[in-house]
Formats: sequence, structure tokens, C-alpha cells
Amino acid sequence: MRYLLTFTFLILTLAGWGQQISNVKQSLKEGGMEIRYDLDSERPARVHLFYSKGQDTSFQAEGRHMEGDFGIFVKPGRGKRISWSMKGIDSLKRSGIRIELRGRPFIEMVKVKGGHFQMGCTEEQNKCRGDEKPVHRVILDDYTISRYEITNAQYAVFLNEAGVDRDGREGRTALIHIDNKFCQIRYQDGRFRANPAKARHPVVEVTWNGAQAFCQWAGGSLPTEAEWEYAARGGAKARATRYSGSNHPDSVAWYDDNAGGHTHQVGEKKPNELGIYDMSGNVWEWCFDWYSPYTGQTRKNPKGPRRGENVVVRGGSWLYYDSFCRVSNRASSAPSYAFNNYGFRLVRTQSQ
Repeated sequence: MRYLLTFTFLILTLAGWGQQISNVKQSLKEGGMEIRYDLDSERPARVHLFYSKGQDTSFQAEGRHMEGDFGIFVKPGRGKRISWSMKGIDSLKRSGIRIELRGRPFIEMVKVKGGHFQMGCTEEQNKCRGDEKPVHRVILDDYTISRYEITNAQYAVFLNEAGVDRDGREGRTALIHIDNKFCQIRYQDGRFRANPAKARHPVVEVTWNGAQAFCQWAGGSLPTEAEWEYAARGGAKARATRYSGSNHPDSVAWYDDNAGGHTHQVGEKKPNELGIYDMSGNVWEWCFDWYSPYTGQTRKNPKGPRRGENVVVRGGSWLYYDSFCRVSNRASSAPSYAFNNYGFRLVRTQSQ
């Protein structure tokens, strides 16, 4: 019996790095198919198997029927292998199955072209708090930022790959409050596992220390407060909106009035001008900077003071009013704290 193989050669370039799936080979094994391929990439990728029957719509093969190098986290390298049982497909029709491997980055990044902007309580923000003043000029170099908030599924990968203790600690430092009832990741059967129903929701109950640890493991850092606000405003494409991408919170944000008392999957609301999601609402996002008052000085690539008591969080959340979701609104918390509405996203600079 001969299998037909149609492989769509993919070169996916996002935010300055490319990935390429190549040298795909398949062979019939008793009870299924074995697929081998190379993943030429700078960073880990998501790899999924799709199949079609003749001209039918493509279907994604179920993970429970596969073993090997597939899923949301596949390390670069050659000789990758997927063993597919092909359960649920009539054995007489298997010879006509066409397959395709599709790859995407483990963390999707968006390029933010550097420039200057007015940071703080600009005119459209309306009814600002005192710590959003004075408005001051900030100059930033190019960087990339994750398109979505880091999810439970992604954070569980980090916990396993980094060998974090089963209680969510690295030594004495708490990274995530695993035992908290609001945490959506659990340690089971020797591994950290995201609640399947919450896998694509932003990770919560993660401390600033835990957010930092993930970012360092992923080859980046938390966004500085200035990087966060510039990206939330839309960077060089900013339209001077009150929230990230709109003047109407319901179109871009999950907040107290529409969230139903919980987080939501990332990317369900509309993106801002740069194609970034959930920078208003869903969860507060940890930033790199220690919290401090603004000054009126022009600053280039500011990183805040060298030390402090609390660190910055931005963006508002499902638990707060829409006014907290404004792009200039500021809040802060102790780096060891974690809450059911605190998460984060990743930034990479040219040197990372």
C-alpha cells in the first residue's frame, strides 16, 4: 500500500527570525504512519500535523493518537519524529491520505519599530491619576514583544523544561503559586500540566520573579514600563486611543463589566494597531521596572530605578473597571506577590 504525501514547504518568518520544516519523509508502519522531518529554527516552535482525504478540508490530527516531536514546544534540530496511529481513519482509505506539517513559533512576536512618544497622561486619557503625570518624552530603540499574553500551556512547558520544583519554587523563590486554588496549572504524574480548558488563557498566580524567570529562559525579558506603554499605544502607528487599539473598551478588553468574573483565552478581542492583543484588560501585566514617580525629563530606553519596594504592573484586568485598562494607567505590586488576575508578556531587544 502506497501513501500519498503532499507536504507544503513552509518558511515562516516572524519578528526577525525564520523557521523551516524540511526533509519530510513518511513511511507506513503497522497500525499507522511514521513521519520524520528537520526543524531548522533559531528557537523552539509549535508543530502540528494536518491531513486531508482527496479534496476534503484539512483536519488536525489529535495529539492522543500521536507520539514524538509535535505540539506547542518542539526544539530545533534534525531527525524529528512523529508516530501517528491514524486511529479513526478507515484502513482502506489510508492510502489516499495527504498530510501537511505546519509550524509556528512557540511564542509569536511582533516587531515594534523604535521611535519617540509622549508617555503618561496625554489628552485622550482623561481623568488620569496623579502618578501618570507629568507627560514626558521617551525615545526607544527597536524591539519585539509577544503578540499574546503568556499562556498557561506555555508556562507549564517552562516549568518542566527548567526543572522547577513541584511546589513552583526555584530554591526559596516562588515562581508560581501552584497550590493556590486559582492557579490553572497543576503538578501531576511528575509533570506540570495546564488545565486543558484553560491552556490558552493567560497564566495567573505567577510572581514577578516567576515572570522574569520565564522571560530569561525564553531568551528575553519583561517589557520595561516604557516599552509596554509604547506598544500598547500602537507604536509608530498609534491613533491616540484611550485603550490599546480603541476608545471603546468592549472591543479590545476583558474587564469587570464583560468578563464574567474570569480570564479569557488570549486573542479573542480585537488587536491594536500593531496586531497585539489584550494589552488592555484580561490580566494585569508585570513590567521590568521598579515603581517610581515620573519626571519631566526626556529619556532614552528608560528602565526605572535600580531598586525599590514594588514593581510596575500595567493594563488592567478582568477584575477591574475599564478606567484601569487605559494605556497610561499605572499600578504596582511586590515582586513576591501573585494574584488570579496578574500575568505577563515577553520582550526581546536587538541584543537578545
